[in-house]
Amino acid sequence: MIRVKRLASELSRDETLVNRINQRDHDCVGKISTYLVHCAPRKSVDLMELPKLFIPFDENLGYDYWRVFADEELYSEKRGRAYQQYGIGAEGCTVLVRPDQHVALIGTLDDFAAIELFLGNFMTLV
Repeated sequence: MIRVKRLASELSRDETLVNRINQRDHDCVGKISTYLVHCAPRKSVDLMELPKLFIPFDENLGYDYWRVFADEELYSEKRGRAYQQYGIGAEGCTVLVRPDQHVALIGTLDDFAAIELFLGNFMTLV
């Protein structure tokens, strides 16, 4: 959880490209959405203790709880275990997925600079 909170803190800093893109009111590029797939038991995670990057608040819609997922097997379906199926260790990772669903970058939870560098190669804000 410490590393997840540090990742959210770093990506939410005012000067980061991720944050500056998301703060723009009118932009044809759109926003960068963040999702969290955690490996802790679902009932052990209090959503309200997660960084607001993962549960953003909208004045009209309230909290967006649809951005946090527990990697547990469902009771009635054979789903879950994404960490195991994709070969992700307990330390986790970051995955940057383009709008066309292409995986553009895979990195560690601590590699904030890689995300900024990747986006900075083709996105500029005027």
